Amino acid sequence: MSLFTSSDSWLGEYFELALDLGPKDDDKLRAAWNTLWSSERLNGIYLHHQAEPEDQEKEAAESFVLDNHSAHVYAVAKVSSDISVPAHVIIVREEAGNDWLYVSFPSEIIGEIFKWPPDSYPIGDLAEHLRWMCQIESWFTDLAQEIFASVKFEMGLIGFEIAGWPTAESIRRDGVPEKRQIGYLFPENERLIYFPRTVNFRG
Repeated sequence: MSLFTSSDSWLGEYFELALDLGPKDDDKLRAAWNTLWSSERLNGIYLHHQAEPEDQEKEAAESFVLDNHSAHVYAVAKVSSDISVPAHVIIVREEAGNDWLYVSFPSEIIGEIFKWPPDSYPIGDLAEHLRWMCQIESWFTDLAQEIFASVKFEMGLIGFEIAGWPTAESIRRDGVPEKRQIGYLFPENERLIYFPRTVNFRG
């Protein structure tokens, strides 16, 4: 199966891990970036999605230029011993805000790899999604824990199309919601605590 060049490889919504690293900080961003790519869970950096990983050279994380703008690169995520998923890795540096690091999996290719029922996405009975969602959520959580061990970020979120969800400031003020359509990773006493979703991501 072609991971990068299949017609469905980059289609659909994205199931993702979003890390709020905090206010703009070049050193902190570099540390998070290098830790991300040192993980055995992720194989990259690849600059092109039009060619398969084995048909292009990898970029070294340490020499990859991080500037004041966004970055978009690609990787192969080793979700389990027998499952690999194409991943889109994005840096967003908000003009008057925070640095964000995203690791995103395209929904169409996830559907093919995990063989979910063709009419079940993106709504339906939660049980239909439980197997693949829990596996990917666990993978994202473990990756976030690896990064947090080196870089104490503000917050992590796990779910579909994360942009626009509550900020770390609002969570500190109001607490983690009891009813959650996404998962939250939030620091407590120097530890990163995972608060899993409690309902289907569509309500």
